[in-house]
Amino acid sequence: MTKKDNDGETPFDTAVEYGQRKKLEAMLNLCADLHFSADSVLLNETKNGRNIMHLAAGQYCNKDSFTFILNLLNSDPIKLEALLMKKDNDGKTPFDTVVEYGQQEKLEAILNLCAEFHMSTDSVLYNETKNCKNIMHLAAGQYCNYDCFTYILKLLKSDPIKLEALLT
Repeated sequence: MTKKDNDGETPFDTAVEYGQRKKLEAMLNLCADLHFSADSVLLNETKNGRNIMHLAAGQYCNKDSFTFILNLLNSDPIKLEALLMKKDNDGKTPFDTVVEYGQQEKLEAILNLCAEFHMSTDSVLYNETKNCKNIMHLAAGQYCNYDCFTYILKLLKSDPIKLEALLT
């Protein structure tokens, strides 16, 4: 379960990336049967610096599997916050990945968790990638749909000064 491929992904990571919830459940049950710590699969980092939340935030992981991963991590808010705020080698957080691919339901789930655990959303809303792209660059891209784009705008309009800083 912890064997990594050339990209540093475990079989669990691959199942997360492609939204294979039943396979995720089966692998976690196997971990329990073999007395492996679930952390050994939940806390892996790939060669490009992506963690389980980056993989779940991607375009291929469905909402059901994404919610399953959030629920697994929900019992440890400190661990969850660290995973959500972690930047990959490109400087993207899982939040950035969700925005880039226009996945509004995942975006709302992350923001709800931030509110539930009193996490600051500034670090995710106002992050800048290594290529100097901010949330507006990602939302304006080809993969983010219009509904998600307008949702981002509504979020950012609550602080006109920060919105202006993102746009100028």
